[in-house]
Amino acid sequence: MTVPVSRQSQAYWSETPNKVSKEIAIHLLEYNIIREDLAQAASFYEKIPR
Repeated sequence: MTVPVSRQSQAYWSETPNKVSKEIAIHLLEYNIIREDLAQAASFYEKIPR
């Protein structure tokens, strides 16, 4: 599984504060999933994740 990663600043497209907070939560979830994958890969290669 590949996950596209972009370091551009993000504009939120949601129109209500509730949807914006959901959008932020999804971005944080994506970030944490990527960090977990990196930590697992580092562990596999016996490296310290940064």
